[in-house]
Amino acid sequence: HEVVLDVNIATCHLKLKEYQEAIERCKMALAIDKKHVKAHYRMAQANLELLEFENAEKSLEKARECGLQTKTLSVMRKKITAARKEQRKIMRNFQQKMAAKL
Repeated sequence: HEVVLDVNIATCHLKLKEYQEAIERCKMALAIDKKHVKAHYRMAQANLELLEFENAEKSLEKARECGLQTKTLSVMRKKITAARKEQRKIMRNFQQKMAAKL
């Protein structure tokens, strides 16, 4: 039951936008049960919010290996891809503005 408690607390941290704390709770859950699908999925969500795209994808892949449903995977992968594109766009705009000031 401790695993479920840790994952539920991680969910609360996500809702409070305390993403690093959510990751830590997921790690605690995974230390007990390495194949807990929701812990991997919640970690992917937290990493996505922190713009840690590679870590989000790694957690999502582990969730898939543990049996996460294809539709849920697809939705999260699309979110990661969209966030990555948006981040690239922001960086490109920033670089253009900085180059224009030189």
